[in-house]
Amino acid sequence: DLFTSYVSLRFSQVTGVYLRRRIFVKKRTPLGMGYPRLDVLSKALARFMVDVFNEEGKEIHMIYTGPPETKYRDTVLLYYALVREVAEHI
Repeated sequence: DLFTSYVSLRFSQVTGVYLRRRIFVKKRTPLGMGYPRLDVLSKALARFMVDVFNEEGKEIHMIYTGPPETKYRDTVLLYYALVREVAEHI
């Protein structure tokens, strides 16, 4: 069943910015320059992948939606950090 065997995660790092002192908006930032920090994010995702979603036949689809200028470089860095953390948990 697709709904029980497949999880899709979409995320980016953000910072908060005030416009005209009253309006608070979130702005996507390059990896490592926003919240959550890369080390915290990779540890949390790795733990989720290994501990919670460890059953055979399960699939995880992750999409990093950072700013277009750094999106592809940051995606590779994020996946590298994730693989390194997952290796620590297995």
